[in-house]
Amino acid sequence: MYACQQILGHKEEAIAAQTKWQQLGGQVPHTTPVTNAPAVVTAPPATLPAGATEVNAIKTLLQGKQFDQALKRAQDNTVSHPELALSWYSLGDVLFVENQCAEAITDLTKANALDPKMGPNWYDLGCCLAIQGNVNDAIPALIKAVDLMPEYPRGWEMLTRCYRAQKNLAVGEEEVQSLVNAHPESPYGWGTLGEIQTTEQMPANALTNLQKAVALKPDYAQGWNSLGLAYGHLQQSDKALDAFNHAIQSQPGYDEALNNLGYTYFLAGQMDKAIDAYKQALQSNPNHKRALINLTTAYAKENQWGPARDTCAILAKIDPRAASQLSQSFPNAATDSAPSASAVSIPATPSAP
Repeated sequence: MYACQQILGHKEEAIAAQTKWQQLGGQVPHTTPVTNAPAVVTAPPATLPAGATEVNAIKTLLQGKQFDQALKRAQDNTVSHPELALSWYSLGDVLFVENQCAEAITDLTKANALDPKMGPNWYDLGCCLAIQGNVNDAIPALIKAVDLMPEYPRGWEMLTRCYRAQKNLAVGEEEVQSLVNAHPESPYGWGTLGEIQTTEQMPANALTNLQKAVALKPDYAQGWNSLGLAYGHLQQSDKALDAFNHAIQSQPGYDEALNNLGYTYFLAGQMDKAIDAYKQALQSNPNHKRALINLTTAYAKENQWGPARDTCAILAKIDPRAASQLSQSFPNAATDSAPSASAVSIPATPSAP
């Protein structure tokens, strides 16, 4: 998998959103759920400009992972139609998928100069800048993307990640609030605002916004997960459990929500349910570090030292330092005489929203 796909994790959905933009001739109405767009455009409408048919053919090659062919045709299309923003966007998109971010930024910037209202282009540009570590420039690009595509959840998600990387969530809250005011119909805006407020330790403020988010989109799994975290901060464990279960029902196998469900059970002293939830999180994502730490901690609290050691060994491949710190609390393997539960040195932790 390409590095940019590992960082973003949602490139297929971005491709679908970009394809939808092409279908609509370059405009994404706020009411259009772009994530439900078909993956391949087989008959672009006649309103698309010259060269757009080739752009769709390139997109099909990209979705088929024929990257070399896609790159060659995208380069040729910019020579044939240098006046077409779609041509430069398509080339930048191919380069983005191949993790050639510096080159992609050049072409995406050309596309923006020709047509500054291409939401998917701003999204790709913001992601490329973020991958290169230029978070300060990535944020304005992602704000543009979100403003043009408020129903595309990954734009909001990437924007939140950049605010966290910038370590300036207070500014992020203000800017997201402005976007939410402009697009109150978007559940992802309310969810992002609530998520930032939860991270800022403002759970009471977050509750109102997250409740709006899930009211607008009852199957908004990440919104329910963030709502559960807000309830957890307020020590309303029953409501937190209910929210995490809603998240899992909306997105079966949602590893973050499963880990948070387990952590809530852990705090309530329901170790069997906590262990079961952590195991389910790891079935979905075997490399989920927090779930591995939490499962090891839960086993240790129950004096189940064999499973604790096995889980800690898996953790050691991901985070040797955390595994070493945990294993110092284990009894001698020959005797497995149990230390007190308080000897476990890394506490169980919830997942971030």
